[in-house]
Amino acid sequence: MKEISKLILASLVLLLTGCSASQKLSQDKAREKIQELGMVHLDGKKVEVEKIFQSGENQAVAEANLKLAFKLSKARGRDWQVDAIRLGDRNWVEIKAFLSALEEARTRETRESLQRLLDGLKKYKEKNGQFPQAENIVKLTDLLVPNYMPEVIRYDGWNQEFLFTLSSSNSFQLISIGPDGIRGTADDVVLGP
Repeated sequence: MKEISKLILASLVLLLTGCSASQKLSQDKAREKIQELGMVHLDGKKVEVEKIFQSGENQAVAEANLKLAFKLSKARGRDWQVDAIRLGDRNWVEIKAFLSALEEARTRETRESLQRLLDGLKKYKEKNGQFPQAENIVKLTDLLVPNYMPEVIRYDGWNQEFLFTLSSSNSFQLISIGPDGIRGTADDVVLGP
């Protein structure tokens, strides 16, 4: 149960924009914005903003705790299992459907991150005539940011470091090893030129 709570909290770490340099994001404003998401009906007591990390003039991360409810059951002779989750005052959501939606969101996030990396690689090649000569994702992003990409992207939706392999000056692979964490399996996400 604690893992699911952490997973939900991690997915609700928000990138909030619109704060000026002279106006820091307050906990009340962050709570208000979280409640406006509309994915759950939450009153003020069910959202606790713990920390706010402001970055520059227009970005912040708000770490928040949400009050959740878990429905559990126990089959005869078996251990307890989580069947459903309820966020705020919403209806129960089957845990399988919730985890499936979360997995879909992670896959989408991973594909979008890989596409941004690919776009940065293409810009680099346009200017330099070949793809960057990098041994891994850390060295690659060091070469791409900030001239060819605005932000550092190194991790997939499962918080695993992307793999970058360069075959030649015109051929490479960007790889997410997917949810199973094993390279070369069906859930890998791979992009190339």
